[in-house]
Amino acid sequence: MSGLRCAVVIAALTLPTTVGAEALLVKGMGRLVGWPVATADGQIRFRDCGGTLRDMGDGRLTRTDKRCGQRQPVALSGVVAGIDRARSLLVIETDDGQRRPFLVARPAAGALADLSVGRRVQVEGPVPGHASRVTAQ
Repeated sequence: MSGLRCAVVIAALTLPTTVGAEALLVKGMGRLVGWPVATADGQIRFRDCGGTLRDMGDGRLTRTDKRCGQRQPVALSGVVAGIDRARSLLVIETDDGQRRPFLVARPAAGALADLSVGRRVQVEGPVPGHASRVTAQ
């Protein structure tokens, strides 16, 4: 991962937003409202309000009071299949065998410290790939 992309990921993980709140991706003259999310290939990308996944590249994340009109809320139970605490990434395997990655937002990222592979969890978030709540079951 390049240093610039790493900086964007770190900014995404430390962004002081309220749980489930949208972020603003500022990239050049462009501004997009949405959420940083984890993808199946382990990358951190940005899902805008329309659901489109975008590379964050040299963009930066900031807080915003703007909200997306539509969301695709996620509430899944499964078993922890992988954890990357440094990047706040969690992968769960659902009961139907699907592997689902999540970028765990603050303050929910604190729950990752107590998790281990094989532990059953409930994950909730405003859109696929972004977790605002992780609860061990």
